[in-house]
Amino acid sequence: MVSIYEQGIRRMGLEEARMLADALGTVSAVYLLRLDDKGVLSGQERELLKYFRRTDKRGKATILRVAESQCLGQKQ
Repeated sequence: MVSIYEQGIRRMGLEEARMLADALGTVSAVYLLRLDDKGVLSGQERELLKYFRRTDKRGKATILRVAESQCLGQKQ
């Protein structure tokens, strides 16, 4: 059934979405039905993504470099 939903052959109903969301345990039925564009990102994550998308190529590279340096710094 998941394959059929992924291929767009059939749309998932509310009950199927609830069952799948319960099985996955990480998303809501609303998210699976695409009724909520907020998804699983926090407010800060959505804000960062918004800024990333608005910036030019150089800005994107800078944002990625800062994020990478922060992650590498935490591993040490």
